[in-house]
Amino acid sequence: MGRPGDALRGGPPSPASLGLGLAVLALASRWWSWQQTAVVFNDGPRFLRQAQAILDGQWATALAEPYHPLYAALSAAVAWLGVGLEDAAAWVSITAGSAAIVVLFALLRDAFGSPYDWLGALLAAIHPRAVEFSSDVQSEGLYLALFLLAVMLGWRALERGSLRAAAGTGGAAALAFWTRPEGVGVALWAAALAPWWAWRAEWGVAHALRWLAAIGVAALVGVGAYTVALHGATGEWRATQKKAVAASPATRPDPAAIEEGRRATSSGEAKRVPELPALRTLRPRTGTGVAGALEDLWTTARSTARVVVLVGFALALVALRGRCGRRGVWLLGLAALYCVLLMWLLLTAGYVSRRHILPPLLPLFGYAALGLAALWASTGGRVERLRRLATPAPLLIVAMLAVPFQIQPRRIDKLAERNAAEWLAAQPPGAAPETVAGIGGRIGYYAQRPMIDFRGFGAAELPDAFITHGVDFAISDRAEWVAVLKRDPRFEIVHEAEAAGYRAF
Repeated sequence: MGRPGDALRGGPPSPASLGLGLAVLALASRWWSWQQTAVVFNDGPRFLRQAQAILDGQWATALAEPYHPLYAALSAAVAWLGVGLEDAAAWVSITAGSAAIVVLFALLRDAFGSPYDWLGALLAAIHPRAVEFSSDVQSEGLYLALFLLAVMLGWRALERGSLRAAAGTGGAAALAFWTRPEGVGVALWAAALAPWWAWRAEWGVAHALRWLAAIGVAALVGVGAYTVALHGATGEWRATQKKAVAASPATRPDPAAIEEGRRATSSGEAKRVPELPALRTLRPRTGTGVAGALEDLWTTARSTARVVVLVGFALALVALRGRCGRRGVWLLGLAALYCVLLMWLLLTAGYVSRRHILPPLLPLFGYAALGLAALWASTGGRVERLRRLATPAPLLIVAMLAVPFQIQPRRIDKLAERNAAEWLAAQPPGAAPETVAGIGGRIGYYAQRPMIDFRGFGAAELPDAFITHGVDFAISDRAEWVAVLKRDPRFEIVHEAEAAGYRAF
């Protein structure tokens, strides 16, 4: 019957042609997804505010944000060329997310060979989660590209003993760190593996030390530069703002800053919304127990991978008969490291997202491709006509034609809430600064008002909490919110919006 991949191998195009085809497919999928997005990602306004601060030369303000600044800086650079800030941020995500697929193709080509390289990258190019997370105002597309670049260079550095690739691994991991703090984990895993790998490959002590120095210096320079910049902005020595902000209680915004934002709104600078202060949620998430964390991690990972990839993984396990090899030590060990990190996140913050799971999952798509190829090979000659189509060019064309049907309107259920917020934005602001309450930062963004996020509050708590925190308006599509506020004489409905069968007040 031959090797599992023979049925999918055919006469493949050149790597450059395959990479170009995958890039076009990925770009088309992500562009179409952005066109189908009704409402921006919840954290999008924070990135836009950070980018606006960079455009205004307020680097200290930008660095004081909880998000690492590389994505916002690139968004600001594109906006500086004359593109609207929201579109600029989306295009950075789309372009970087498409480049991530090409990097994944190169990684799988090195680690798995053909046809698992293009098949695994094809799975990622049209994977719903990968498309979703790299076609919006969020940093995932850029992070994926840099994370996968670090993984690819790390594999080359270890397999070839290359000092240049080792330095590249450290540099790419540092850039990933400038996007999200966990990005440096790739360099840490590579450095941890280096002694064992050097012994197996017979590098010699001197070469192993130079290799460790190359990766370590590159990573430390990048992380150190961010730490120094953060110290200059906040006056404190720390490697990230993320944990500190997540653990800190929300505070009232500076009245002068609110008044400045209100004047900007009334003077017609409506689209410079990122200047407006937005309050964090009053009740940050709290950690969970070990059993609950394990269940959450498995449920989220399963939802992230989707059925086709999970089936491929299972079939690959059978085809490989449990053999791991150095490739498995690198890729599966890296995934295990990030599982530990995500468990820590669940135990301390009580939250893990599919966005966190996707990056360490994508390098494993080579195994999914291997399993699916083994399944295809088992069909023998029974589907010969279809087997002739199981080559790169036909599959890429079919995937391209399927894009409009695969990607449906996104967050359409939140369009009514956006319309209600935009109605409020169109109203003349009052004499005093006005605060809006809701769930998620995008409500304040569309309402062009500073916002308090009441995530975690029970509906019965809301009326008194709104009064306590000086809320002027609340916007919600949640029936329980509306029912409670309707019954309270201190509140009245001032506007109702409807879109796509949903209502918001």
